[in-house]
Amino acid sequence: MPFDPFKFLRKLEDKSPQLSRNLTMAFLNKLSPFNGHLGAKLVEWTDDKALIFVKKKRGVQNHVKSIHAGALFTLGETCAGLVIIRNFPFEKFRPLMSDVRVTYSKQARGDIWGEAIAAPGVIEKAHEVFNSGEVPIIEMTTNIMNDQKEIIAVVTTIWQVKPWNLVRTK
Repeated sequence: MPFDPFKFLRKLEDKSPQLSRNLTMAFLNKLSPFNGHLGAKLVEWTDDKALIFVKKKRGVQNHVKSIHAGALFTLGETCAGLVIIRNFPFEKFRPLMSDVRVTYSKQARGDIWGEAIAAPGVIEKAHEVFNSGEVPIIEMTTNIMNDQKEIIAVVTTIWQVKPWNLVRTK
């Protein structure tokens, strides 16, 4: 991929953090249209953390009027993916989720927050693996919480980070 919009958005963050975060989510929704249904708001995005807010609304509800399990999963994947993209420039790398585990512990009856924080050393180790000629595998954990900071779900995602020339798209 010749142009990395996320690289531009990271630079914009220094001048206008809110505009950068809004544009990041808008671009992500264009790149991966499925994410758009969440109506997610990127609250914080650093090299080791992504914090996203999702308001409870009809479009993400299930039959018992809580937030649908699929929306919780999508939020968890999105938070983790943004941390990966932040550390592996999209112009050179393509993050691919290869596995996921979701542990649901409570119904999401109100607004929710997704927070992915890279464990210390995980990103650095992944770069070392990549620089050795291998494809790194990165495990990320995203906590999905309600407004009272109670854990609603934990989404554990496993990512491969590949250079574009190793990605088969057909």
